[in-house]
Amino acid sequence: MTSTTTPPTDHRGSAPDAPREAAAVLARDGGRRPIDPSEVVPAARAGAVVLVPRALQRAGFFDILVEATFAAIAEACGAASAGECRRRGLERLHEVLDLAGVEAAVHAIDRRLAIPSPRLMKALAHGVLGVAGSFYVYANSRVRFMVPQEVVSPNRARFHSRANRLQLGDYAPHRDFWEGVPINAVNLWMALGSVERDNGMLIYPDMWGKEVLHEGISPRPGQDFGAPLALALEPGDVIVFDGRQLHATAVNVTSATRAVLTGRLC
Repeated sequence: MTSTTTPPTDHRGSAPDAPREAAAVLARDGGRRPIDPSEVVPAARAGAVVLVPRALQRAGFFDILVEATFAAIAEACGAASAGECRRRGLERLHEVLDLAGVEAAVHAIDRRLAIPSPRLMKALAHGVLGVAGSFYVYANSRVRFMVPQEVVSPNRARFHSRANRLQLGDYAPHRDFWEGVPINAVNLWMALGSVERDNGMLIYPDMWGKEVLHEGISPRPGQDFGAPLALALEPGDVIVFDGRQLHATAVNVTSATRAVLTGRLC
């Protein structure tokens, strides 16, 4: 559907122009331009993609979310499975649970993390991103778990069923307002576990402000979107970007499950 001429860039490592802890605008060539926290949302609204390292920890919510995640796995699949998932890490979820267990666990995590979601978004916006004005949260945050493609491929219909699409399915390139999301929404894409370049999210900066032909929520085939930003994150990192950005799920060609939480500020 798309073609690229240069490989996507992994932004997880530090760059000489941006300390690891600083919020930074990401460039496709790997550069990172540090910005003040209060500039993050305006920069995103202007088309930048911004990394905020350890934002969940700074907001005081990382441990809350992690404990709620494992409590949800215990609720859905039993304490022994939850303990093994904790021991191995969320990245190995698919090695501990069978397909039914993955489905049950991820839906339970989604329900449980919806409870602290409004407080989380307020803490991030006011406490970490420096948003001084009022805003509203578009719906509750949702989890996005992407298990390895070797598991998804033989069970694709199951992972993309109506029940599982939002939590377990992948997404072709899209803009959020194609699905009825408010045009002024800013996405917060929050890493619960480690995110690799090859199982994360792709953002197509060349398409910012440009028309993309689409039918419903799917782009028409044959369009060149340019080389994407590929985002690799540490647990607790948050990516902030405007919902008008063209973005997609990276096909998970790694051996790790990707676990993230998403939310939108308007």
